[in-house]
Amino acid sequence: MLFQKGNDFAEITQAISANTNDTVWYVHTNLDWENLPVEFRAQVSETDQEGLEKLKNALVEWADRKGFELVLKI
Repeated sequence: MLFQKGNDFAEITQAISANTNDTVWYVHTNLDWENLPVEFRAQVSETDQEGLEKLKNALVEWADRKGFELVLKI
């Protein structure tokens, strides 16, 4: 799920967690983390569908309020 506004972006993507060595979903962005919701700092296990839905919903609501456009949906 990728949102863009000009050169700024925020997306949900997967990676290997440095803490647990498990695959996780997380928010990747080029924005200043201090100005973003604390929910965006979470790492959600790839098997945690409820956690992923919460992360998606938080990103969608934030992007809508900030005028970001959805350019890729997962």
